[in-house]
Amino acid sequence: MSYQLIYDCVQEPIVVVDQDGLVRYGNHAASLLLDVTQKRLASGRPLDSIVDLNPNPLSFGSGLSAVKEETKITEVLFKLPNGQSGWVQVALQPQPEFLTREVGFGDRWIISMRDVTLERTLHSKYRGELDQKESVISDLREARTKLEEYSHGLEAKVQERTSELSELNRLFKTILDSLGQGILVFDVNGKCLKVYSKACESLFNVKPAELMIEEVLALKDKEKNNFANWRAAVFEDRLDFEDMVPLGLKSLDTAADLTLSLDYAAMRDENGVLRGVVVAATDRTRERQALKRVEEERLFVEKILRLAKNRNAFRMFLREARTRFRGLSSPAGKALDEILREIHTIKGGAASFSLKTLATACHDLEDLVAATKETHRDALNKALTERGPTLLKILDEEVHRLSQVFGTIDDDSVDRTIEVSLATILGWSLDLLSVRDLSDAHAIGEVIRRVAMEKPIAPTFEHFAVSLKDLAKREGKVVENFLIEGGNLRAPIEHFHSLFSSLVHALRNSVYHGIESPEERKRLKKHEGGTIILRFSRYEGIEDDNRPWLRIDISDDGRGIDPEMIRKKLKQMGRGEFQSVSESELIQAVFIDQFSTNDKVDTIAGRGVGLSAIEIEANLLGGEASIKSTKGQGTVLTVRVPFPTAWSEYERKILGAA
Repeated sequence: MSYQLIYDCVQEPIVVVDQDGLVRYGNHAASLLLDVTQKRLASGRPLDSIVDLNPNPLSFGSGLSAVKEETKITEVLFKLPNGQSGWVQVALQPQPEFLTREVGFGDRWIISMRDVTLERTLHSKYRGELDQKESVISDLREARTKLEEYSHGLEAKVQERTSELSELNRLFKTILDSLGQGILVFDVNGKCLKVYSKACESLFNVKPAELMIEEVLALKDKEKNNFANWRAAVFEDRLDFEDMVPLGLKSLDTAADLTLSLDYAAMRDENGVLRGVVVAATDRTRERQALKRVEEERLFVEKILRLAKNRNAFRMFLREARTRFRGLSSPAGKALDEILREIHTIKGGAASFSLKTLATACHDLEDLVAATKETHRDALNKALTERGPTLLKILDEEVHRLSQVFGTIDDDSVDRTIEVSLATILGWSLDLLSVRDLSDAHAIGEVIRRVAMEKPIAPTFEHFAVSLKDLAKREGKVVENFLIEGGNLRAPIEHFHSLFSSLVHALRNSVYHGIESPEERKRLKKHEGGTIILRFSRYEGIEDDNRPWLRIDISDDGRGIDPEMIRKKLKQMGRGEFQSVSESELIQAVFIDQFSTNDKVDTIAGRGVGLSAIEIEANLLGGEASIKSTKGQGTVLTVRVPFPTAWSEYERKILGAA
């Protein structure tokens, strides 16, 4: 019998020292903790040259021989020569007499260590295990006492040997059950041995004895085949076991909603032949939940920061969302494609402000509307009437949580107050006093109205700088630059708000359809990160139109639009009128309602309503939308709409409220 046979399958770090404090053995777990090989651990080096324990609970040299029984567990700070540090629980006990006789050495002491660094980091995690350790210590004392009784009290050598082995098995079983880990062994055929830790039954919800390991792990068909192939390769023993371990299943989510981490150790006989694989399952559920909470809080902080920078844009989104959701309560008379566009637009806006719960609810409602035919409108209208208030409630809950940080967010009175310098007001007064006719007064009034109602456009879109990069990251892409050009241009934001809200579809399409993956861009000799540019400009009308116009260009340097793909999709839709048009005319088909080059519908694209919504909003304002694209170079969406030349409904509403 050897130390290796006894301790190598134990998950806790074990170190054996002699009376001079020299390390004579360390198991595999100790090798990992102390960052030294097992060979060096057995080389007779002083323990303090391997690890610095502070405060040091151990007394070596002449004092070590005074340790006659297991010491209390002491929690100490450890530091390795490589600079790594942490906390361990340490216990010291003399080597049992029967083990001294079997191994063939003189007096030695067993140092057991337990790494509790993660527990201290996650505060109270695993606090209950400290009490459990006391129970383990008591069991070990009892086991040692009984082993001594067996060694002195039995008459026959065979009976003595049998009793010692039986007690040793009990000791191992006690250790296994006390660790809180699910420990089992499967053989070359994949069958689990009868010996396993009690924790296996609660972690796997099954008694593993003589069951196939894939059955114990409750693997699905594909995972079952992969695991069976892996264990077969392990027992072929052609590669080092340590090299095969990373290829095995490392984590497992159980039906009981537990998250387990899986570790493996080789069990070999005296000839070095692999006879079994030890599986150690550790419950990481609380860690997963803690990390999930940390991630949720991180996302909430990001949402707060994004809202702080774009408060006015968020307030406008809230007004539009509430108006559209209230409209869902009376859906009669609205076409299905119109309802779908409205929901799709709010979903895009919600996603841009990281309102994930609302975006998901909108996507579910999209599924319902998209699957409904006009002949079943009564059932849909009833569902929409019920869902409208539900969506409002979800939105209000999001706003309430944010309001606890910001205070009142959706106060319309904020938009009804502007700051104007005293010099500007005095200038208007002088101009009014010097007017000669009504046309002069009209011109001054228009200047005042524009100052009051027109604001810089950029703040309405600045929050997309973060949301588009986040979207790209989820799609395995990179948006390196999101640029807003002409953002200082002033415009009546409320007048254009519905159009501006719909532009979220084009921006997200640039990421989803346009920007390529870093690998693809690298092959095309492009920079790995894509660029999206949102450009605003104001120009006067041409020919007989002397009105001012707003032009919006959304461009990306992505893969562009493939005309042949457009032609193929149109043919599938039965739109034969596009088959003979030019490529520049052909790509305008992307504005057709429910046209999409995506083969599947997901939370980002596939509905075919995004660009259609932009064109409809532009048309409602008396404008138009068009698109240009060069395959392999990028796409430019252009929207042209006239500036309002008369008082808008929103302006009159403000005047009436005043």
